[in-house]
Amino acid sequence: MTETVLAGPIPMVRRLAERWIGRLSGDFACSPAGLWLVLAAAAAGAGGQTARELGELVGPEPARAFTEVTRALEEHPEGWTADTGLWARTPVYREFREALPDLRVGAEAGVRPDDDELLMLVNTLAVQGRWESVFKSELTTDRPFTDADGVEHRVPTMSKKVPPANAWTVDGVQVVALLARGLQVSFLLGAPGEGPAEVLPAAWVAKDRRRPVEADEVTIALPRVELRTRLDAARDLPALGASMAVRREADFSKLSPEPLMISRVLQESVVRVDEYGITAAAVTHGIFRSLSASTRKERVRHIAFDRPFGIVVFEKVSGLPLFTAWQSSAPRG
Repeated sequence: MTETVLAGPIPMVRRLAERWIGRLSGDFACSPAGLWLVLAAAAAGAGGQTARELGELVGPEPARAFTEVTRALEEHPEGWTADTGLWARTPVYREFREALPDLRVGAEAGVRPDDDELLMLVNTLAVQGRWESVFKSELTTDRPFTDADGVEHRVPTMSKKVPPANAWTVDGVQVVALLARGLQVSFLLGAPGEGPAEVLPAAWVAKDRRRPVEADEVTIALPRVELRTRLDAARDLPALGASMAVRREADFSKLSPEPLMISRVLQESVVRVDEYGITAAAVTHGIFRSLSASTRKERVRHIAFDRPFGIVVFEKVSGLPLFTAWQSSAPRG
């Protein structure tokens, strides 16, 4: 997968991520890529003002962009899952299915729709990767972590050295990148009191805004993490600029002869970080309701993730943001 191939969709996924995380608070894990894929498929079946609003979120030519991202993710390493499907108990136009040849049409998955919910787009995205350089488990020890309320806890914390080239700052946000097979995982630490909206977007700013760490050696202290989140993104769509899709005036006339509106966009996500690697998974349901080396002394930089911090999981080559997460309470690891 290359950023050239996904030059159009990647900025839109990043933009959606930036706007969505601005609506979230507390601990969370989510998949901007999973949400984008569901909304892009929905946009391909939309018309009128609904299509224009969704197009502002997912970009132009949503069917083509959906296919580009889907096929790029199919090149994933072993152990990844990337799949988007459609379940319906109402007719779906053949033209819609042909415009999205990689949209699997099949059995319902995960969530049981209500009786008046006639159609469901389901995206499953799961990645796992072993760190190229694992943490030594014998170095993991309980260390202090101050949560968003200012309360200090003792939590299992890993530590190791990282190459100085894997650490930089962006407008005061400290970023450390760890590599796993097919993945770059960025850990982000802002100033005390800063939240996800201020910190996480630093993960995908242009490289010329990065400032290198002035050190010969960088060490990090990173808590083990396990975050689980269930979100309904439909509640955020009006604030994101796509209010028509969730109203009775919605126009999905290119999708089905049945008048439809988006009733729920449920996403369940989990992100785990330990000494050996990262595992992240999300299932997104878009549910439609009927309307009816030097001799001088080395400089050492230590970065301790001992207060609220962010995580962004990228596809390593393209920079597609697959998952974002924010740890504000005491990590569970």
